[in-house]
Amino acid sequence: MPTQWYRTTAWDAPAREEFEARLRRARADNRSQYLRIKARGLAGAGRPRDAEQLLRRLLAEYPDAFDAPSAMEALGDLAAQDGRPAEAVDWYRRLLGRRPDLNGTTGTARISLASALVRLGRHEEALAALDDVDDAALTMNSAVFGYRVVLAEAAAGLGDRDTAAHAARAALDLLDAPDQFFRHPGVGRARPTRAQLRRLRALARAGGRAAPSARTWRRFIRR
Repeated sequence: MPTQWYRTTAWDAPAREEFEARLRRARADNRSQYLRIKARGLAGAGRPRDAEQLLRRLLAEYPDAFDAPSAMEALGDLAAQDGRPAEAVDWYRRLLGRRPDLNGTTGTARISLASALVRLGRHEEALAALDDVDDAALTMNSAVFGYRVVLAEAAAGLGDRDTAAHAARAALDLLDAPDQFFRHPGVGRARPTRAQLRRLRALARAGGRAAPSARTWRRFIRR
């Protein structure tokens, strides 16, 4: 089955011309979706700058589209991956201001926001973002892992070594969890980088065995 024209990862001059021609012929209410999907494909193919251009175009040309919040989240993710955490924070904040229920997105933007804030050394703000995470956003082990990683880093940044160690151990324990979906092995599985694993193991060793302090961590303790 041939790949749909808006899902290809080609982006040379002929590919761009074909995409634009097909986009012009597409129904107006579908164009924002095609821009978003194409941008996602380009980002996955190692073309983040081209992906950003399409996502910004989506927001400029279709600011009220259902896909607009997803584009904001994707722009935040791309900025974070590119080492621009301040810009990532701005995009996540804009998303939350536009659609606080995160409908039409991954649902994990508050965790992503907290991660970007940690990278900026704004640990108290990161904890506030984590405290606003809805339990519905934590159905996948990958999301729970991300939550616990950010919690560990935020706690470490505030000098709470025991909580950081507790969260790091809990994150590492999750890596041994069985697949959540029998028919879809690997879906929702946490996939840490080697650097993350080294960092989590270091945090886990640095603290004692005391339970987390009963502050912002109260939500974590339930998980």
